[in-house]
Amino acid sequence: MHVRVFGGSAANRAWARSGCLLVDDHVAFDSGGLASELSLLEQVSVDHVLLTHAHLDHIGELAFLVDNVMTARAAPLTVWAPSAVLDQVRRHLFNDQLWPDFSKISVSHHPVVEFRALETEESLVLGQLNVRWARTSHPVPSVGYLVENASGAFLYTGDTGPTEAIWALAGQASSLRAVFVEAAFPNRLQDLATVSGHLTPALLCEELKKLQAPEAIINVMHVKPVYHDEIAGELRALPHPWRIVGGGETFFLKP
Repeated sequence: MHVRVFGGSAANRAWARSGCLLVDDHVAFDSGGLASELSLLEQVSVDHVLLTHAHLDHIGELAFLVDNVMTARAAPLTVWAPSAVLDQVRRHLFNDQLWPDFSKISVSHHPVVEFRALETEESLVLGQLNVRWARTSHPVPSVGYLVENASGAFLYTGDTGPTEAIWALAGQASSLRAVFVEAAFPNRLQDLATVSGHLTPALLCEELKKLQAPEAIINVMHVKPVYHDEIAGELRALPHPWRIVGGGETFFLKP
C-alpha cells in the first residue's frame, strides 16, 4: 500500500497543506493539496475521495479538483462520506451558489461527480482496499477511517477531540501499521482544543491508551504552524514511535 501525504498541517499554505492522504494514486482521504500539489494527469487518476467532515481545510480543494478533471475522465469522480457530512458539503459548497453542483452536470454522458453516502454497517471495497469508518468528536459531523489490504492497515482520524469509536475500530485491524492523528494545539491551550474539537499532545497521550497496537507509528497531523516547535517538544511524552507530518511524505506498507 502506497500512502502519500498531501496535507498534514493545520494551515493551507504552500508548505503546510491541511488534511489529505492519497492511497495507491486512486483513493484520497480529504482533499487538501489534491488540486494544488498533483499534476493534472495525477488528478485525473483520483477516482474516489472519502471525506472526514465538511470543514473548509478538508474539502476546499475538492471544488478545484472536480473542475480540473471534469472533461478528462471517462467516469464520475466519486465522493464518499456519511450522509450527514455529504449534506453539509452539498448545502454549503456544491450548492450552485458558492460552487456549481457538479452532480447535476454531465460530460460525455456521465455526471462529473457522484456523491455516495456511507451506511453505518457498510464496509467499502475499493480495488484492493477495504475501508471502514467510525464517528469522531468534532463540532460538525465527522468520522475517521480504517484502511486495510493484504499489506496491513492504517487509521486516519481526521479532526477529533477525545473520542471512543475510532479507537474501537482500530482494535479490529489484524495488522495496524500506522495511525494518522491530529494534535492541533499545545497543552497550555487545552481549553481551546476542547471547545474546538481538537487534541493536544497530553490529550493524545490519553487517547493512545485506547490503542491496542503498540508498534503502530503515530503520524501527527494538523499541527498549527505557530505552535509547531512547542507541540513537537510536548509530543516526546507519547508512548509510541511518532513523527509530525506536514505534507510531501510517502509511506509504503509492506506485508
